[in-house]
Amino acid sequence: MFEIQKAEAMINPLKEWRMKFETNSLASHDFVSFFHSSASNFIQIEQKANSDLGSYNFDERNAKHGVIELIEKFICGDNSQSFLERLKSRASEASVCGRVFKIGEPTYSCRECSMDPTCVLCSSCFKKSSHRLHKYKMSTSGGGGCCDCGDSEAWKRDPSCEEHSAIIPEILDSTIVTDKNDKCSEIVFKAILNYCVKNLQIQSDSSLAELGESEDEDVYCTILYNDETHTFEQVCFKI
Repeated sequence: MFEIQKAEAMINPLKEWRMKFETNSLASHDFVSFFHSSASNFIQIEQKANSDLGSYNFDERNAKHGVIELIEKFICGDNSQSFLERLKSRASEASVCGRVFKIGEPTYSCRECSMDPTCVLCSSCFKKSSHRLHKYKMSTSGGGGCCDCGDSEAWKRDPSCEEHSAIIPEILDSTIVTDKNDKCSEIVFKAILNYCVKNLQIQSDSSLAELGESEDEDVYCTILYNDETHTFEQVCFKI
């Protein structure tokens, strides 16, 4: 009977995590152990003919079901999708404007309150802010850049206009995320970071010589140069 319960816990440890959490005995190493034991279930390595290197296939679909969805349910509850949708809808109510300026669009900088000349407001936020009564400078945007309304690091005081300052109390008063969600997230994210650092780090004394002296035509090296044109998604797609 004990062996059956142990096997079920390895397949779906959600119940065990919750029991340990309620007794304050859950730790990040419980998740790290789960990652170690389940990782091999989603990777299939196939040996190539006439090659010392093999190819591997990652079962992303089952990994999502067997790992990510379990973590989501532990943090968010059994109805995790509903929780995430409500959280997403709350996050869409931005307390920061972030409007991207077009060429020729007017921008406003407060001489009294802005941290530096690059801290600017769009026309809509400026008209609803207290900075309209201060000494200010109006300029024309050359394109790019965004409105800094709501960014407390951009202003000495009055960082938000009337519209965006009204959203902040609603976000702070939100009851979607509870203390339990915070504690669960802290344990899980700590485990994920520890697992990634331990398994993805490169040994300082490692070298290409460890791969052996045999040459293989299927070994390639890709070098990426950063630019200001392509997005992260475009680079991933090309790779």
